Amino acid sequence: MSDGMRREVEVPITDDDLLTDVHVNALLGELLPMQRTALTRHMMAKERQVARETETRTARHLENLLAVIHRDGGHYVGRHGLDKAVADATEIIINERATLGSLKGT
Repeated sequence: MSDGMRREVEVPITDDDLLTDVHVNALLGELLPMQRTALTRHMMAKERQVARETETRTARHLENLLAVIHRDGGHYVGRHGLDKAVADATEIIINERATLGSLKGT
């Protein structure tokens, strides 16, 4: 940009991509400070959104798994709390595996 003209930088990414360091360096090297700040904020917001979505999906999977182990519709977690539900689910699985092992003769 030594000639005083802005030039466009083409970085092949989509909205669903997480930006890599290569993308970030290519983009930030060509932007004005105010644009760098806005892009950085946007990237951080996108990363927080992805983290929230992942956390929500993980919690839903855990709750579904506990409902299967406790053989209810998730009521056990509601009544006893997550920590107790996980501890009790662990005991259920250990006991059921022991029972299956004894039935198999192993």
